[in-house]
Amino acid sequence: MKFGFLNYGNDPSDKQRRMFVYHRAEEAEDMLQRCLSQGMDARLEHREKTGVWLVGIPKSEFDRAFDCNAQVKAASKSYLIADRPLRIFLLSIFFIGLAIALTGAIVTALKN
Repeated sequence: MKFGFLNYGNDPSDKQRRMFVYHRAEEAEDMLQRCLSQGMDARLEHREKTGVWLVGIPKSEFDRAFDCNAQVKAASKSYLIADRPLRIFLLSIFFIGLAIALTGAIVTALKN
C-alpha cells in the first residue's frame, strides 16, 4: 500500500477505473499529459456541480498513475496555510513578536 495525497478513489460509474481529483484545472491537465506520455488510457472530466477536475485511469495502471500524481503534486505550488489573509495575519504576529523580543534583548543588554 502506498501512502500519499489522498486525492484518488474508485470511479462510481466504472468499477475498472480509478479517479484522481483536482481542484485546479492546471493540475488536472498536467496529470493527464503525464499519464498520456506514459501510454496510459487517461480521461479528463470536469464536474460543474462540485467544481472539481477528474482524471480517470484503469485500475491496472494505478501504480504508474500514482507516481504521476506525486510528480504533479510536487510540481504545483501549495502553501502550508492556504488561506491568504490568515497566512498574512500569522506572519505579522510572528514578526511583531520577534521585534518585541529583539527590542527587549537590546534594552536589557544596554542597561547592563
